[in-house]
Amino acid sequence: MRIILEGNDNEEKRDIVEILKDKYQLEEIQIEYEASKFKEISELLVRDDVIFTKFLITDLVYNDILKKPNISPVDAQMLLSKAASYGYKIFTLINAGKIYNSVGRDIQNSYTYYSDLLKVPTIKYDIEKDLYFEIVEEIVK
Repeated sequence: MRIILEGNDNEEKRDIVEILKDKYQLEEIQIEYEASKFKEISELLVRDDVIFTKFLITDLVYNDILKKPNISPVDAQMLLSKAASYGYKIFTLINAGKIYNSVGRDIQNSYTYYSDLLKVPTIKYDIEKDLYFEIVEEIVK
C-alpha cells in the first residue's frame, strides 16, 4: 500500500497516520522538498508499504506562510503525477470543525487552495462528529 497524506499538523492527523501505520504495517516518511532532492524524492516513490506525510503540498503551504520559496506548483504536480502512476492514494485532510485562530484558518485555506490547484482529493472531517476508522476506511478504499 502506498499513501500520501497531506494536511495541517494536528493530533487528529497524527492519530489517523498511526492507525494506518499499525493496521497496514506502513513505514512513515516525511520529507522537506529541496530542488536538489527532486531525484531522491522520485526514487523514494518506488517503495512499497509507505505513508508519506509532509509531502509537497505541506511545503507549498508553509513556504507561502514563511515566505521562503522552495517548490513550484509545476514541480509538485510532476511529483504527484509520478506518485499517482505508482498507485499512491493521495489525499489532503482538512479540518471542517471549529478553527480557533486566524493562523489556523490561513493554513487550512492554503491547504484547500493547493489541493484544488493540484487536483488532490480532500477529506473534510470534524473530529467532534467523525470517527477515525471512517476516515481511515475512506483513505484505503
